[in-house]
Amino acid sequence: MRKIVVFIFLVLSAATKAQCSAEAGSQVSFCADGTTNYYLEGQGGGQAPLTYSWFCEPVEWQSGLTFYTHHLLNDTAIAQPQLTDPGIADSVLFYLQVSDGNGCTAMDSVLVVFSLFSENFVTHYFNLPQGDSIFMDFGTNVFGGISPLSYSWHPGESLSDSTSLEFWASPETTTSYFCTVTDALGCTYDAAPYYFVNVYGAGTEESEKTIPEVIYDPSEKTLKISGNLVELKEIKLFDVFGKLYVTQIIGTVDSAIEISVKNLVPGIYFLESEKFRKTILIY
Repeated sequence: MRKIVVFIFLVLSAATKAQCSAEAGSQVSFCADGTTNYYLEGQGGGQAPLTYSWFCEPVEWQSGLTFYTHHLLNDTAIAQPQLTDPGIADSVLFYLQVSDGNGCTAMDSVLVVFSLFSENFVTHYFNLPQGDSIFMDFGTNVFGGISPLSYSWHPGESLSDSTSLEFWASPETTTSYFCTVTDALGCTYDAAPYYFVNVYGAGTEESEKTIPEVIYDPSEKTLKISGNLVELKEIKLFDVFGKLYVTQIIGTVDSAIEISVKNLVPGIYFLESEKFRKTILIY
């Protein structure tokens, strides 16, 4: 009788030791917009205490840098860590290992897909007689996202189809057009102006006045912007990689403003607004 009891105890002990689980969650897709916090939803089961360990294959980035798990998660030893840098790859396969107090180990994985957008800084310039139209079919300056994609051009009032990549433009005054791209996840990206149409004719002089003058003062490290600013809401300064450095709200200013660039490293930058886009060399 004693042998039977011992045998039953050993069987139950082995069964208890084997009962642990790891759940890394279902495949998820995130907008890599840099403004939203995302978390992995791992869970574990078994005899307490449970320990968690997340890991992934090294991610080679385009600049030659290598990112490891501790670069991508704020804590690799908790069940539901936060993704700290979701914009370095289209997708990452994460593994979750769970160990319990009996020494049981279980593993699961989850594929995390990121919606990434990028853009080039090409601008197409056109001169258009007042009252005429021009056909635009150069696509868009936005890349990436998860298909299918939808497009919305702004301002769209003077376009034959503001949701297409091919359309007729009939602006009455000098106008810049930019595109908002939305992907299958609902992730959006507002690109820099892609088309610039200078309208001339009876109102040539007036049209030219709508484009402000921009002067870089290297001695003071400032950008001096003057001219007709009344119709502008804001001016933004980007580097060649699309990183935003300065946003200047125009407000009620109608003649001139100055933007300090003392903290910027020398290089090429792009100054943009709803009405114009200029390349600036800071040195």
